[in-house]
Amino acid sequence: MSPSGQCIRVLIADDHPLMRDGLRSMLQPVSGLKVVAEAADGAECLAKFREHRPDVALLDIGMPGADGLSAAAELSRLLPDCGLVVLTSLETPDNRRRAAAAGVSGFLLKGVPAATLIGAVRSAAWQAGSRRPG
Repeated sequence: MSPSGQCIRVLIADDHPLMRDGLRSMLQPVSGLKVVAEAADGAECLAKFREHRPDVALLDIGMPGADGLSAAAELSRLLPDCGLVVLTSLETPDNRRRAAAAGVSGFLLKGVPAATLIGAVRSAAWQAGSRRPG
């Protein structure tokens, strides 16, 4: 649940349908989480974000067009109280630096266990909730 006691609304953005399906299948049955939208690239992610206003955006770094870190920076600008978690299969110092600059609250390798992903989504929602005006 979010700090307000509501279900945490999640947007998933990844260019691989299998990855989106897997993330949705992992998150949707979890009590207190609800996947409200999915996107295959940065531009679609921004459009779905504007439409659904999720509590947390789960972003693949390596999407075509506007990559996940570019999308994260824009999402952070559009809605600073949204939690941002990025996923990558390759951790680099540059990705870490860009993620921090974009205001990302979670940085995960794609090989993490489901419990770690779920914890990162919940943590990002709580962090974002603490930034919301009272």
